[in-house]
Amino acid sequence: MLQKGWVFSVGTWNVDSLTSGADEMVKVFDDRKVDVAWTMRWIALDWGFFDAGGKRYKLFWCGCQEKTEGVGVFVAVKWVDRVIQTDTYNERIIVV
Repeated sequence: MLQKGWVFSVGTWNVDSLTSGADEMVKVFDDRKVDVAWTMRWIALDWGFFDAGGKRYKLFWCGCQEKTEGVGVFVAVKWVDRVIQTDTYNERIIVV
């Protein structure tokens, strides 16, 4: 539950515009103070925690076994302990 005075920022990212991968996204999330961001058609070569400056994000990812398609949800580390569950339905749908 958000407390009075807290700000929660949500964003999305079209990965077709990426030039350098997850590091670039996490840096932009940190600069823009994004707490949760969804990515479409994300190809996860690695998942877990990513760092940018002073902020960390955890990537929740689902996709096909070949890692050619998928979606990702980056969650700022300050919110990770509030993620109750994740459900994946296919390489295009994840619920956090």
